[in-house]
Amino acid sequence: MSIPDVIHDSIITADGHKYTGEMKTIEGVVGLVFEGKGEIAYTNGDRYEGAFVRNQRSGAGTLTYADGGSYEGEWHNDMRHGCGSLTEASGSVFEGTFVEDKKHGMGMESLASGESYTGKFDGNMRHGRGILDLPDGSVYEGHFVQNF
Repeated sequence: MSIPDVIHDSIITADGHKYTGEMKTIEGVVGLVFEGKGEIAYTNGDRYEGAFVRNQRSGAGTLTYADGGSYEGEWHNDMRHGCGSLTEASGSVFEGTFVEDKKHGMGMESLASGESYTGKFDGNMRHGRGILDLPDGSVYEGHFVQNF
């Protein structure tokens, strides 16, 4: 009896996470691999729904954090990578690009305090040309270096 190319099922991982979705066998890899669309409920309360490639989040997907925050966007090698929107439990929102799980490139950040920034990011920091709007109505437009 042969295993179909792609099966849809639910399993509990060795770490206790529950995965439901598409799985398949891949030559050279032992066991079934998360491959395609699926959903995983992590033991810490986080939940991801989207694309998987070789057991990693890769492609479009949404991660909802146990604290109420969320990330919706592109993934690569189990990291936020590409365009996406990150909403933190505090109410702060970042929309823009990510590289290897960090804000990088152009983006817009609105903090719960009322402060907002539109411009360049590098390694999660405001870095490069940008505009900072403060809650008191003042505006700074210029060059930022490591958040300043």
